[in-house]
Amino acid sequence: MEREAQHAPPAYAPETVARGILHSCETPERSVVIGGGGRAFIGMEHWTPALLDKFMEKSFSKQEKADYAPGPLSRNGLDRPIGNLEERGNYPGNTRETSYYTQAVTTGSPALRTALLAGAGVALAAWLTSKNSKASNGHVHPDN
Repeated sequence: MEREAQHAPPAYAPETVARGILHSCETPERSVVIGGGGRAFIGMEHWTPALLDKFMEKSFSKQEKADYAPGPLSRNGLDRPIGNLEERGNYPGNTRETSYYTQAVTTGSPALRTALLAGAGVALAAWLTSKNSKASNGHVHPDN
């Protein structure tokens, strides 16, 4: 690559990911998604794969490249270990120390799951309402 690779947002703390891995080891679940964004990507891949492809092409691919040139190939981390065995990488943004989505699906807390579902419903309703009001601005409805 012409620039150094970096984590694209969101980045979760290693402890958050470790809790998800531990949950998978302790329960018969096949997999656990860390973060609501990851779950949204999986939903988009299933329901609107072309839209996800466009998003990845236009936005996500730019976010996974740092603003500086890559290091020499001899220090690539593929052939031998590099660095100081750090837990956190070169992510320049804020690291999310927790994921409410992951916490809800791994702890089995009905109250947290209900709150997240209600919040997602309210957010979806608000988005659809704003989308419909923008579409109708300046246009007279045929029934009026």
